[in-house]
Amino acid sequence: MTTALKLAWRNIFRQKRRTLLLVLVVAYATMATVFIWGMTDGQTSSLLSNQARYLQAPAMITKLGYFDDPDADNALPNLDFMDSVEDVSGVQGMAPRLEFFGIVRSAYRSKNMQIRGVDPTLEALVSNVPSKILEGRMIETPSEVVMGYDLAQELDVRLGERIALEASSRAGPQAKGLILVGTIKADIIPVDENMLLVHLKDARELTGVSTATGVALAIARGQEDTVSAKVNLALQNFPEIYCYGLTEILGPLVEQAKRTGVLVVIVLFFALFAALAVTSTMLVSVMERSKEFGMIGAIGMEPVKLSWMVIFEAVLTSIMGWLIGLMLGYTLTAIMGYWNILGPLFAGASGVLGNFGIGAEIYTTSRPVFALYAGATVAFAALFALIIPARKVLKMNIVEAMRSE
Repeated sequence: MTTALKLAWRNIFRQKRRTLLLVLVVAYATMATVFIWGMTDGQTSSLLSNQARYLQAPAMITKLGYFDDPDADNALPNLDFMDSVEDVSGVQGMAPRLEFFGIVRSAYRSKNMQIRGVDPTLEALVSNVPSKILEGRMIETPSEVVMGYDLAQELDVRLGERIALEASSRAGPQAKGLILVGTIKADIIPVDENMLLVHLKDARELTGVSTATGVALAIARGQEDTVSAKVNLALQNFPEIYCYGLTEILGPLVEQAKRTGVLVVIVLFFALFAALAVTSTMLVSVMERSKEFGMIGAIGMEPVKLSWMVIFEAVLTSIMGWLIGLMLGYTLTAIMGYWNILGPLFAGASGVLGNFGIGAEIYTTSRPVFALYAGATVAFAALFALIIPARKVLKMNIVEAMRSE
């Protein structure tokens, strides 16, 4: 076995062209495997992250049961817990919100919808919406309102014009006039058609709630559920309050987005492709080197050791290609995980994907487990090398091999 391994190691450097071809094939398949996993996993992460940052937040602290009954009557009893949450590792910012149902009226039309009261100095920490102002600006003071561009078109209201909000508060029906100072265009249908932001002070005045219905947390992409669990540990002294992570906020969408059945088939295809490429190249090599194998056999090397030499050659070249492919694949996913390169490439589909809150930001991810998935390439290559070329060498007739040209 040691002799066969030494000969295999020497042969992969002696036949540089054949070795280079084998390494390139495996490296390409490995790189593609890592990139496909990184892109698909990253697209899923981006979808969920964008969905949260446009429609809700990476994590939300609310009163227990609020999401089952999102009524202002289920507002937080107080905001004393915010000092405890601020010290939790991974929490990058907080912003109180007060959401309520009301009627928005322009001079021409009206609509019954959910309205979000925000602190304009903090909202940009937890939401991407303030960065998507198309016309005008974000609200700065009470008596101002910002809404989705399509919603403004539906209500037939323009910048500088006044709208009225009506809501049922604890003190009875309330109404307030506001001036439209900005419109939002995120190319995400739920935002453009249904988002309406008012100042937190106006929301409190309209609802009679002095606190908030929730506190939105800013958390790095991919860390939402982990940090939310830490926050809940910090909230142990506040039994009525709970921090909902990304999975709990988005619910079934998370499970649907993380289905990887099709991805597994694609990855197996690349692994099989690489294995077949290595096997076919090794088989051609065996046929071309019949005389060489015959001479080695004639001087005393048994067919079993010859077949092991062929197997070692396949394994060694596959490992080399695997390592090179991992380096290239992880470099590619790291670059696309830092810069939003894929987002603009998928921009043409944003009109459809906007229904799901994907937007124009798609990042790849890099996980160590991708190396194991790509390792299937080496395993398949070694397996096929054992089944086909090695068996051919094992059954080789030494005399006939030496006569071959």
